[in-house]
Amino acid sequence: MKDNLPIRKKLRLQGYDYSEKGIYFVTICIKNRIEILGKIKNNQIKLTNVGIIAQNYIRTIENIFERYINR
Repeated sequence: MKDNLPIRKKLRLQGYDYSEKGIYFVTICIKNRIEILGKIKNNQIKLTNVGIIAQNYIRTIENIFERYINR
């Protein structure tokens, strides 16, 4: 099965320590591009119920990892 996977380029910077404090951009990929998190209409995002749950969990990351975040 692994033979069917596409070859991906390395996205991490060589020599960068990702355990350091910083701001990171997270991309969430959904199988078959199903719009389960929300849709964009009139240049605004309309979250689904699943999207609202995901947003709430993402917002709690700061509280969980507070000691690692620059202030």
